[in-house]
Amino acid sequence: MNVNGLRELDEMAAKLEATIHSLPPVQRDELLKDIEKVRAKLMALLSAFNAEKQPDRPVDLGLKAKK
Repeated sequence: MNVNGLRELDEMAAKLEATIHSLPPVQRDELLKDIEKVRAKLMALLSAFNAEKQPDRPVDLGLKAKK
């Protein structure tokens, strides 16, 4: 997967997150946790990609890690 694909996945996660807020609290909380897991995996993939492509220089791809 390339950087653009990872960005698209992050954008989809953001859209899902916005949609989820209209769901009942129990469903919403579970789905938000799942999205957090996916975003954490995306960040790990991006870190690995950056280290592989440019080990001396980190690249900011504009993705935000969720806390």
